[in-house]
Amino acid sequence: MQAVISVTSAWQQLRNREITCETALKLLVTEQGVIRLDLLDAEVSFRFFRELSDRKAMPPVVPLLLWGNSYYLGCPVFLAPEEIEQLSDRTLTNIKIVPISERSYRIWLRTQKFNAHSINSASTINPLTGELEQENIGEVAEVYLSKATDQIGRIKTLISGALRNRASDIHLEPSSEGLRVRYRIDGILRDVTILPVEISRSGKQKGKQNHICKECGRQFVNTYSPSTGYSDEFKRECLKM
Repeated sequence: MQAVISVTSAWQQLRNREITCETALKLLVTEQGVIRLDLLDAEVSFRFFRELSDRKAMPPVVPLLLWGNSYYLGCPVFLAPEEIEQLSDRTLTNIKIVPISERSYRIWLRTQKFNAHSINSASTINPLTGELEQENIGEVAEVYLSKATDQIGRIKTLISGALRNRASDIHLEPSSEGLRVRYRIDGILRDVTILPVEISRSGKQKGKQNHICKECGRQFVNTYSPSTGYSDEFKRECLKM
């Protein structure tokens, strides 16, 4: 996982006249149809979807830009002219379709449904087919962790991923590169991600251990006090986090 760096959205750069519309689209979508999620603007999505009350009945589109009374929408499938016309009528704008990959659309959709403040164990559904699909553990973890803004959000994200993938353990291993995260699934340790060094440092002042112990139904301990009733091994594990 890369350290979070604040960037200016392509739409904001376009509005500031720093780039052209053509350049903005090239920045947003690669030649392989991959969307740069970090360059999308939430305001564009908000303006587009507020005109559409039933998102479930919509074709699979991603709002990329709003420029010159036109919405530029990323789409992984072919849209019939009547579908495009319907979107145009409902938004009172011109609609321009930009091809994107199915994988990129699925990743974007996950970010729209992500809630860092809750633990979610629901299985991954392919939004284009409606069928259950095997989760790419590392990829999904990277996407969700990039949306989490604090330690508690990251902890809940990792717990959710472990539950979705039926992991029996979550391993957090400090290293010079950061905090290596692995899940034990069917007895095998599988790499998930590496949290940046600034995130992986001791969380005693930030409540990291307290939250982990609370979620696990345990009491965080600062010293080896016999009154806590927990084994020395468990206390050592808490103190190491």
